[in-house]
Amino acid sequence: MQFCFAGWQPRWFLLCGGILSYYDSREDAWKGCKGSIQMAVCEIQGN
Repeated sequence: MQFCFAGWQPRWFLLCGGILSYYDSREDAWKGCKGSIQMAVCEIQGN
């Protein structure tokens, strides 16, 4: 099954020391993260 969302790209995420960072891919992690957020300041809700 393949999903098609316009503009969506696969990403690689890393949770370390309470910070969730994302990268283009695992192989490109050496380039630095594309963005990050401190999970301690997040509120996660489910439906």
